[in-house]
Amino acid sequence: MLFSIDELKELADELRAEAEEEAAGEEDSTGKKRKGRGHGRRDLSEVEPTRVLRHELPEDQRKCACCGETCTEFAVESSKQIEIIPACVEVIQHDRVKYACRACQENIVVAPKPPQPIEKGLPGPGLCAHVTLSKSGDHTPLYRLEDIFLRTWLEIRRSTLCGWLIKLAELARPLAMRMKYLVLQPKVIHTDDTSIKMLEPSAGIAREAKFWPFLGDWLHPYAVYDFTIERKRDGPLNLLEGYQGYLQADAHSGYDCIYASGRVREVACWIHARRYRHQAIDNDGVRANTALSFIARLSQIEGQLREA
Repeated sequence: MLFSIDELKELADELRAEAEEEAAGEEDSTGKKRKGRGHGRRDLSEVEPTRVLRHELPEDQRKCACCGETCTEFAVESSKQIEIIPACVEVIQHDRVKYACRACQENIVVAPKPPQPIEKGLPGPGLCAHVTLSKSGDHTPLYRLEDIFLRTWLEIRRSTLCGWLIKLAELARPLAMRMKYLVLQPKVIHTDDTSIKMLEPSAGIAREAKFWPFLGDWLHPYAVYDFTIERKRDGPLNLLEGYQGYLQADAHSGYDCIYASGRVREVACWIHARRYRHQAIDNDGVRANTALSFIARLSQIEGQLREA
């Protein structure tokens, strides 16, 4: 046994005491424990209303039921409600004024149009941002986005939407390359891979592809994504070309070629290590719980450093 029962009890008492101190620190200045974020209706008392609807009684309903005199207003009972305004689609016409010299009738000047995300294209900047956010941020398929636009009388084929996204990706390429440069500056980079289904209409199947996110440190808070159609080493190997430092990742063998050069040092993932220790509780509870206690201690230290 690596540790005695007394040592394990001492470690457990230490962790319990720190947890109690953290709970005590959650009390406010009045000594009362702060309430967590509960469920139910949100409090809108501090939110300024966007619009006020005043509801008044008609003249014939203001008569007093006792004496028949007209009742006068003495107070207002207010309540707040949340409403949503559907998206508004508008067609903008750009009129470029032309100027000419009356004297010589030669020089003609045309007022320029503001720069557009897609030159000579139909979508304005707001529509381009909406399509990009819907597809990449909200994970809305283009065929579903096509149906959503139809509800606002806007008929845009998914092939057109796809073409817009390709052009917008080219427009954002300099920004993406700059973010990649900044992500590669820290001494430590975090990465992982996420599976995603990629449709192949020609083959009539959906194959597994991979997204590879790379995250910088707190001085370079950027996330850069790479995409590969398979979980091979090509993704991280190409993006980390020339990088020197530490790479925190799981034990996937695709990273081994990166560590082989010696320029990048492997930093293992405690989440994966903890998972297997937790699975070993039934076989060797003492040593498994000991390891879990130390991992919990490390997590607490990291949390304290993060808040410092």
